[in-house]
Amino acid sequence: MGASSVTGKGTGNSFPGNKGPRNGRQILTTLEVLAAGSVTLAPASPVGTETVTFAEALEYGSSSYAVILTSDDSTSPYTDNRTNNSDGKFISFDIAGQGDVDWIVVKKGFAS
Repeated sequence: MGASSVTGKGTGNSFPGNKGPRNGRQILTTLEVLAAGSVTLAPASPVGTETVTFAEALEYGSSSYAVILTSDDSTSPYTDNRTNNSDGKFISFDIAGQGDVDWIVVKKGFAS
């Protein structure tokens, strides 16, 4: 990729307002993994389940976070029963599926 400004002027320069979220463009925030782990789901009919409970509730309710799952086989794990505590903060979720499942929790949103 070529430089868009070799003189330090123009749309490619690094002066405030030319780059970043405050220039009218929506960009994703830096991805911050808030929690991560893995579970082994025992085969059950039709799926096994496991509850993941955080050591401390996250700052906001469950709808503010994305739970991302991946499986080491051809099953399709999914989340169920996202739970907030009495203060409305995200505290736990269930994973349903089969086999070994890795998971991460990230906050949804865009930079302001």
